[in-house]
Amino acid sequence: MACWTFCVALLHCEFLYVMAAFNPAYPVTPWGFTLSCLPANKTEDPASSVPGVSSNASSLSGGTEAAAEGRLNSSGFHVAHLSPAASHCCFWSEQGTSCPVRVGVAEGETLVSTVESPVSQQLGVDWNLQCWMQGDLKLFICSGEPLLKSLFQNYDLQAQLFHVLAEAAEDAHLAPQKGGFESVQCNGSREGRWECRVPVPTAKLNSTLLMYVKITAAGGTFQSPLMSARPINVVKPDPPLDLHMEITEDGNLNISWYSPTLAPFPLQYQVKYSENSSTVLREVDETVSAPALLADSVLPGCSYEARVRSRRLDGPGVWSDWSAPRVFTTQGIQNPTQSLVWVVHMQSLKLCKAATEQRKYVMYFPPKILTSAGSNVSFHCVYKNETMIVSSEEIVWWVNLAEEIPPSQYYAVSDRVSKVTFLDVKATKPRGVFTYDAVYCCQGHHCHHRYAELYVIDGPPTQRGHSWEAPGSCGITVKPLPPANVKAEITANIGLLKISWEKPIFPENKLQFQIRYGLRGQETQWKTHEVADIKTRSASVPVRDLCVVHAVQVRCRRLDALGYWSDWSSAAYTAVTDVKVPARGPEFWRRVNGDATKRERNVTLLWRPLMKSDSLCSVRRYVVKHQTARDGTWSEDAGDRTQLTFLWAEPAHTVTVLAINSIGASLANFNLTFSWPVSEVNVVQSLGAYPLNSSCVILSWILSPGDYSLMHFIIEWKNLDEDDEIKWLRIPSSVKKYYIHDYFIPIEKYQFSLYPIFSEGVGKPKTINGFTKADEGHPNDAGLYVIVPIIISSSVLLLGTLLISRQRMKKLFWEDVPNPKNCSWAQGLNFQKRTDIL
Repeated sequence: MACWTFCVALLHCEFLYVMAAFNPAYPVTPWGFTLSCLPANKTEDPASSVPGVSSNASSLSGGTEAAAEGRLNSSGFHVAHLSPAASHCCFWSEQGTSCPVRVGVAEGETLVSTVESPVSQQLGVDWNLQCWMQGDLKLFICSGEPLLKSLFQNYDLQAQLFHVLAEAAEDAHLAPQKGGFESVQCNGSREGRWECRVPVPTAKLNSTLLMYVKITAAGGTFQSPLMSARPINVVKPDPPLDLHMEITEDGNLNISWYSPTLAPFPLQYQVKYSENSSTVLREVDETVSAPALLADSVLPGCSYEARVRSRRLDGPGVWSDWSAPRVFTTQGIQNPTQSLVWVVHMQSLKLCKAATEQRKYVMYFPPKILTSAGSNVSFHCVYKNETMIVSSEEIVWWVNLAEEIPPSQYYAVSDRVSKVTFLDVKATKPRGVFTYDAVYCCQGHHCHHRYAELYVIDGPPTQRGHSWEAPGSCGITVKPLPPANVKAEITANIGLLKISWEKPIFPENKLQFQIRYGLRGQETQWKTHEVADIKTRSASVPVRDLCVVHAVQVRCRRLDALGYWSDWSSAAYTAVTDVKVPARGPEFWRRVNGDATKRERNVTLLWRPLMKSDSLCSVRRYVVKHQTARDGTWSEDAGDRTQLTFLWAEPAHTVTVLAINSIGASLANFNLTFSWPVSEVNVVQSLGAYPLNSSCVILSWILSPGDYSLMHFIIEWKNLDEDDEIKWLRIPSSVKKYYIHDYFIPIEKYQFSLYPIFSEGVGKPKTINGFTKADEGHPNDAGLYVIVPIIISSSVLLLGTLLISRQRMKKLFWEDVPNPKNCSWAQGLNFQKRTDIL
């Protein structure tokens, strides 16, 4: 038992020692975190030296922050009391209070301690930090705000962010070498706030950004531990725009918006809206994946307020700021305590005005319609009696309270919404000052005094004296017809989604247009675009994928925002065609056949088919371009094949593989030179292959001392026990190790080769057969990654064995102890009482 315990303890210590060598960086969290700093020369509780600061003063939130600032100010404490030496700083968050402190990150020094509570409990020198990638994917931003702003109000603050982008994701596990960091100057303020901005290339969004911040204020220096973040994982989109609310045909509230930036991934949206009526205040918080939310049934006499923010749908991300709130008020809000109800007597056709103590509301949508003779128009209504919605089956419709509309013209859309339709309407005949027909939604023979207005004219509104530019004269709310003849295409050579349309024939007002577009599918994720120029009848928007089918729709409304949006037009679809020449040619490698001692050898070029995103959007054929000193330049058509063999018979032979589509040949292409002299250049000193598991092998190498103008490396591997094709990867020249992800069988033998690639040709490879043992080569680079999994597995195995052994020992021991109930001689004995054996 003691032996097992000793082994487990020993392995645990070894495991902690190995893990400490990794010097892991603090992962940046989307919800923010806190940087707490303690001066290096403080060995006692700093709170004890600051009068008026209690030991729990750092649990600051809301009003407690102001109270703590008051105590600090009254005590006469200032940041100037800090030592000029660099402070010990650590990170903590609401997820946990343990605070590992690491300083001297850039120099590789590590100091680890555990603080049971934030340092602000003792001194209050804390910053709330948040880091994110801007929505346009160009800038990585880190900002800090002091927990106690008054500490820095009399001092200038300077901050610098030191950063480096790891070449590979695996490099983030190790601290970068000294001098590998670049620095940016941050914007600081007297309140202690600072903000740092780091440009990130688009190609590096999936890389790991390692960084730390150094803050100087009032003679004190605060340096954070090392932080790490993948920019693509902390993207903060711009807040949604143009929040719009409208009532749907079935009486629900549709809340829609659009995102101003084109995110590289689908977004989710958090919608907060409230419903406020005379009897209820309701708040709702929902998350959706489409830029629209269909809220619950709309009630008459209510006010709705909504706001939206967005974040990445799948995977980590940062919530955007909230959009500007939007308020939408439905019909039916009344000031009087009594509502007027018209009672219609069918037999005498006499109208009586009655007063009721009961509140009644009616809501029409749309409330007013202007149309031309011969059109078909519809009204909807919801009738509310006090707090109860009247069933749509009880609703009847009247015109001018003189003519009951036949039941065949209206029906129940839902249990609460009724819809009436007027077919082939005739021009409205003026009745005194009334130039419209009043349409009433009634409960049986009781009609609310509120009504909808129907204007029907023979010709365009300007011919009848109605002013569309000054709608107050007519008070008409208009829902235009949708735009017509909508077309969509991906523009050639530019690569934008171009949408064109025609203005509807009705109305003749100036209109604004809105476009929504998305990938064609069963559930289209729409994005929305506002057309800024009211005179234009086309617009172009950037899209990420040019080689898929996009669906497009357009709608419009009056420029003065009076009235309703039209219905969406019929969808138009793009066709998948070549829009540009291929972005690049294929990456390729070679297989050399023949005797290495001979000057003439057959070389087979191998390449992978281009993806649609590179071919834009197809490849008709591949062409191999040759160049030698003796024969000059010539081309060879490979058709749609992905390999081609040629004879290498000259000291230097350069080849290039081009991709051709219907527009032209790829512009950016890879070259490879085969050179007899360069093939003898040996710059790789050692190479090791360390298996992590059956799907991953670490390849690590050391170059000979010297200054080499390497372009990149080619890693090549194959299974020697099977007649497999070679596999290869092109990697940057700055990388010193690489993780190969493939299927590896431990009992089989593999060959690994590393080729240095110069502009003058392919250098001499370093080749090994089989995996490298942990004690061979240079285990300091990669052996550590092999030992750690073994130690972890061994620890788990030994711990499990220990637990099983203890259970077996208990079982064997207690089987020998008699049960007093079954043994007469054991009855009356106390087995818990110790008895000495003579």
